[in-house]
Amino acid sequence: MSRGWRRASLEAGRIGAPLGRRLLPPALLAGLMLLSACSGRERANPFDPLNPDTGGEPHGTRAQAGCGRVELRWGGLGMADIEGFRLWRRAPEEAPGESLLTAEPLPAASRAYADEALANGTLYEYAVEFLFRDGSARLRPVAARPGAALVWCGDPCGWGLQRLAPDARHAERAGDHGAIVFDLDIDLEGGRLFAADLQDGGRIWTGPTDGGGPLVPLAAPGATGVSWSRAARALAVASFFESRVAWMTDTGTLLRVLETRATPRLHPEAVAFRDSSCTWIALADSSKLRGRVLRVGFDSGRVDTVDAPFARPVALADDPAAGGCWVADRGGAILYYVSADLAVASSEPGALARPVAAAPDGEGNCWVADAGALVRFDRACVEGARLEGVGGAHGLAVDPLTGQLWVTLPDRGEVLVLRGGDSPGDTLGLGAVAGCPVDIAGDWSGGCR
Repeated sequence: MSRGWRRASLEAGRIGAPLGRRLLPPALLAGLMLLSACSGRERANPFDPLNPDTGGEPHGTRAQAGCGRVELRWGGLGMADIEGFRLWRRAPEEAPGESLLTAEPLPAASRAYADEALANGTLYEYAVEFLFRDGSARLRPVAARPGAALVWCGDPCGWGLQRLAPDARHAERAGDHGAIVFDLDIDLEGGRLFAADLQDGGRIWTGPTDGGGPLVPLAAPGATGVSWSRAARALAVASFFESRVAWMTDTGTLLRVLETRATPRLHPEAVAFRDSSCTWIALADSSKLRGRVLRVGFDSGRVDTVDAPFARPVALADDPAAGGCWVADRGGAILYYVSADLAVASSEPGALARPVAAAPDGEGNCWVADAGALVRFDRACVEGARLEGVGGAHGLAVDPLTGQLWVTLPDRGEVLVLRGGDSPGDTLGLGAVAGCPVDIAGDWSGGCR
């Protein structure tokens, strides 16, 4: 893994000394050490530099990002002689110094604080200072980056759906809903999540992206893919094992069904529903490395076949601004762009190794998750940027408001956030999630509604 991708480069691991130094005076520290020894609990003081568990810098603070705010929580470490707390903050990307968050010390019973009116996209680092009668000491500092995004990831390994903080550092599971989730999409206008869940015969879970309401199921036999159309106000649902694509309303009323069994062993791998005249469907037979891409009008029933040598098309990235669609072909290790007149452009041989996901950036380009790299292409499938060292990347989403890249690493149980634009390789966040997160989707301004 290249230097730019090492965990040590993350903000959480770059907390500077000013927030981390211990402020216990020698007399108090010696007294605490003596009390610890006399009570038979040698080195039990968590602020003791020789404590084998903490090294004198105990954990105990949680900083969870929201839109323009960070919520802080901390514990008391079982220490009875606390007289209060002070909170310290700094923004290391903006200025080197730190500032006192609380003009007056917080009471000894305090365990939470909300820091508000913050700038989205800015990294903030926090330290909680314990105040004792004869001195003070700080917990190990933590970091958070506020943002507007409400991001969800889907897991087919039993953990279903999880909602992430806007810097990916915290994940919250959505109950027991969706144990075998393969695909997600979001209604950005309505702030609704749609998740294809294969469990119990197949269904689509739908609910508010902010987690403020329950997720409810829509009947969708064999659902493995889902795409929401803003223009048609409806869903397209792909069923790989049922060999069909169905169109339905957001309340579950069936509108039309396209059976793909007429072509033996070609199954829907992906679907991208733009409007009533254009739904892109990727079909593949993985055993024989052959595939097909269709453009379907669900209102008219018209089916156009794209003339290209697809081996295993596995991901679609719709491009409504120009009328086309990018197609990532895993079997052929190639990216295609299908234009509105069904003309086809393709990437150069060797540009990709094993593409698994594709996402448009809203500026006429497409990012592709490949074996060990993220690669950006334009509509001519010409490579414009490459980020090496992203081994195991699978799911991919691009925040069009910030250009940030959200990447799932299912083998590691992690979600990675990268800066887009001129410096796309800068790491902005890395969070651990339960299970094996595969797909990812965001309500990019939903946190600030």
